[in-house]
Parts: sequence; structure tokens; C-alpha cells
Amino acid sequence: MRAARWIQRELSLINPLYFAVWDKYQWRIRKWRSIHPLNHRIENWQIASTGIMTVPYELLDRRAIDAVREGLWNALNAKKILQQIDAENDKQIYSAEIEDELIARELAKSVWHHYQEPTIFLNG
Repeated sequence: MRAARWIQRELSLINPLYFAVWDKYQWRIRKWRSIHPLNHRIENWQIASTGIMTVPYELLDRRAIDAVREGLWNALNAKKILQQIDAENDKQIYSAEIEDELIARELAKSVWHHYQEPTIFLNG
């Protein structure tokens, strides 16, 4: 079974080495490991390609294409994404440290003022 022509075209626009193949019960979107010759044999796709995604029969549509595109973008920009996550984590840690410091200051002030108040003893 062959995927629709527009799906094959969309996959090749994302990456020329991407293709969709039917594997018994589901679609598999795969990538050729190297530039394949024009007369490649489709029986060899398991050996000569790497799996990208498995898609149930009824879901091979625009959603699958968008997921492949988003996955490729995430793979290509992984370093940038991790830097953004680290920067956000640093901001969160810094704000938590400042909040802890403010709480500690308030507690220290209340303890200080408690001991600075004069103590009055009434003898009766």
C-alpha cells in the first residue's frame, strides 16, 4: 500500500530522505540512512532506513505531517530549547532564593524587635 501522493510530497519537502511505508497494520514514517538510488527495492526499507514515527492507518493526514515537521524543528533546535529551559530554571531559582531571603529577614526583624522591647516585672 502506498501513501497518498500529497503526503509523500509533504514529507519530501520537510526532508528529501523522509518517506511513508505501510507495515501490516500501521504507517511508518522513516528516513533513508543515506541518499538512496532511484532503483532501490522497497523490501529493503527496514535495513536501509531509520524510524521516525509510527502512525495508525486513519491518522496519516495533516496532523502527522505537522508532528513530523515539529519533531524535526525540535531536533534541530534542541540546544536553543535547552538554553531557554536552563535560563528559565535559573530565573525560578533566583526568585525562590530572593523570596527565602525576604522571609528570613522578616523573621529576623520580628525576633530582634521581640528582644528589644523592655521587659517589665510586676511584683505584687
